[in-house]
Amino acid sequence: PLAKPSATLPFFRGEPIGRTYQPPVYAVVKRINPNVTDIFYWMFFPYNRGKNVCIGFSMLGTCIGGYSTFGHHVGDWEHTTVRVQDGKATSIYISAHGIDSIYFSAVNFERIIFSSTHT
Repeated sequence: PLAKPSATLPFFRGEPIGRTYQPPVYAVVKRINPNVTDIFYWMFFPYNRGKNVCIGFSMLGTCIGGYSTFGHHVGDWEHTTVRVQDGKATSIYISAHGIDSIYFSAVNFERIIFSSTHT
């Protein structure tokens, strides 16, 4: 067990990634009709560090009362769905804690999705 909720263990940092190793991304393809296909990309995170939260009150962008971290948990699946219509990406859905159901129009642009705030 962890000594306190904000504690971490060495393996929570995950595996090193780089040019020779990238974590797996799983894809599921679902044909909706002859012209529309959804591609679901699934990513697994062995540990999800919580957010730093002001436990006092915030005034003019400053936290008075201190910070604490909430929401650490082990085992987290996130996914992104790309809808392809007539051979072109038309929308992107991104699943993430606290901001589910975000759709982006995929017309005339490319998007790179980062699944971490750390490199």
